[in-house]
Amino acid sequence: MLSKKVSLAALLLAAALLTGCSFFSSTPTETRTGAISFSIDLSELEQENILAGGAGATLVKGSTIIDVELSIDGETATGLVQGVAVGTWQATVTLFDVGGQELAARQLEVVVQRDATAHVALTAHVAQGAVQLRLATEAPDPGDGPGDDPADGPGGDPGDDSGNGPGGGDPGTDPGDDPGSGPGDDPGTGDPGSEPQPPVVTREIRYIQSGNRTETRTEVYIIRSPNPGPTAFLVGGMHGSETSGWIVAGEVARTWTIDRGTLVVIPEANKDAVRRQKRTGSDGRNLNRYFPEGRDINDPKKDWLLAKEIWDVVLEFRPVALLDLHEGWGLREAGDRFADGTLSVGQTVIVYPAGDAKAFAEHVVEVLNTYHNPFYGTAGLTYNFRIIGPPVAGSLARKAGADLGIPAFIFEPTQGRAGRHQTTVAQRAAWQRVMVEEFLRWYGLID
Repeated sequence: MLSKKVSLAALLLAAALLTGCSFFSSTPTETRTGAISFSIDLSELEQENILAGGAGATLVKGSTIIDVELSIDGETATGLVQGVAVGTWQATVTLFDVGGQELAARQLEVVVQRDATAHVALTAHVAQGAVQLRLATEAPDPGDGPGDDPADGPGGDPGDDSGNGPGGGDPGTDPGDDPGSGPGDDPGTGDPGSEPQPPVVTREIRYIQSGNRTETRTEVYIIRSPNPGPTAFLVGGMHGSETSGWIVAGEVARTWTIDRGTLVVIPEANKDAVRRQKRTGSDGRNLNRYFPEGRDINDPKKDWLLAKEIWDVVLEFRPVALLDLHEGWGLREAGDRFADGTLSVGQTVIVYPAGDAKAFAEHVVEVLNTYHNPFYGTAGLTYNFRIIGPPVAGSLARKAGADLGIPAFIFEPTQGRAGRHQTTVAQRAAWQRVMVEEFLRWYGLID
């Protein structure tokens, strides 16, 4: 369950971020760096006639995300990331088959020291047909079942389940702890005085991409509660320059939990654009215009395969509501306009009016404007959010609302404009978190 209380200190902090008080300054560029090297021994896969098609690693520290593709040469996958800021990073190493499906993933902490290289050495181990990624220092237990990890080595996460994606492990559920237990059994059941482990929230990670364009390969997180409930859909990174949206969607995907139901998150929908931190990827296409309403996305002359892959995930899970996190320009309340005369969407919730969409929009706008918006002070302007709609034609929210008849939203906290009502990434991210929490609470996924 999520719990975030609004305090006077938090409001003062937000006000300081917005008004540029002297005790806040931009974070200095990190000059203390090191490197991380990755290696995966694939020799056991060769022996089992399992072909690895690719491997990669994702590093996360605060709001910084680094993706690296590992090179496969013979029986080894390797990669080196240089210029990594010192400190503790959360690393997820993933191995894929030739079809792009995940074979195994391993999550662990990596400590980077100044002017030094941290080495992450893994071995692809096969147990009963399932692939696991083990630290090279870990000795496989012949009695292990698929996905069991008897001992995490230095730097590992004791709660990881090396045969599954991040978050799939549960400390204390290792069959190897009890010689008499079979794969998947709770070792505590052999002890009359032990209590069974409670169900846990699980995270599955899938990957989608646009055809053979590996630069578009992006994660889909499926977060499931053990308690039955509705399914909701969250998207970030449609536009790579709208930073706070994909930062917060990534936080939700990797660290937030839910009380019931299922949450599907695509944190970086246009991965290529996110890497470039531009509105579009290297192909110059605006992903949020490739979701035509009223028809299948299958026209090779007009459609984009990446949009089809995203829409196929939406169709698979049939959510009760969808939220797409963006950032806007200017301030709608101030009447800011683009060069073509179109009104700004900065500080708006854009609503497709299906179901209870309007009621939720009114609720979240009241929460944002009452508790999270300091007074701007120039000509009576504020940072108040407004409700507008419907979403632009070709957007994911428009298609979800029109084709599935579900409430769908685009959230647009403002980046500001030159010389007027500019905001920081930190402030925009704070608004994004409030929006997501209220969305999940309203649609029944959290208390």
